[in-house]
Amino acid sequence: MKIKICGLRRVSDIETAVDAGASAIGFVFARSPRQVSVEEVGRLLAAVPPPVLKVAVFRRPEAALLAAVVAAGVDVIQADDGWDSGGLTLPFLPALSDGPDLASRVADIPGICLVDGARGGGAGVLPDLARVASVAATRRLVLAGGLTPENVAEAIALVRPWGVDVSSGVEASRGRKDPERIRAFIQAAQTGGR
Repeated sequence: MKIKICGLRRVSDIETAVDAGASAIGFVFARSPRQVSVEEVGRLLAAVPPPVLKVAVFRRPEAALLAAVVAAGVDVIQADDGWDSGGLTLPFLPALSDGPDLASRVADIPGICLVDGARGGGAGVLPDLARVASVAATRRLVLAGGLTPENVAEAIALVRPWGVDVSSGVEASRGRKDPERIRAFIQAAQTGGR
């Protein structure tokens, strides 16, 4: 089970996530209480040891910002599905919001995609797990949106995703992570993935 902890802004939270077994750390460049700047991300990226992936999270990045973030040393670009990723030299993880037409939208995407709740990233809303499970039966996807230490094992058991992604579900307050919830989430996801 791949586990991405997203929206980290403190080195101590990165260290907690890595020590607990996270597969990837997400850095948010879209407007959000979790947003980091290009100026501060270098210090944060330095705290992520290989093989943990460093994921830059955008909605629809502008070219100059994207170039600066790529130069900073991220491994993967995550952005809204439909954004033109042409010319991107890094792996691209398209993010989709859940909806009745999810299966048809996912069918047009090669490779892995991320499926979030209907209101999109950072809203803390679960997608329709039965609908996502039907999609996950035919392809690898990352389940996101509304996941918490309390519900992630059950969600994994139902959906059987390739990976899970959490941000608000491991926060003590909006934009500020809780180390104990990070550890609890990773432990629950590892258990639920067996």
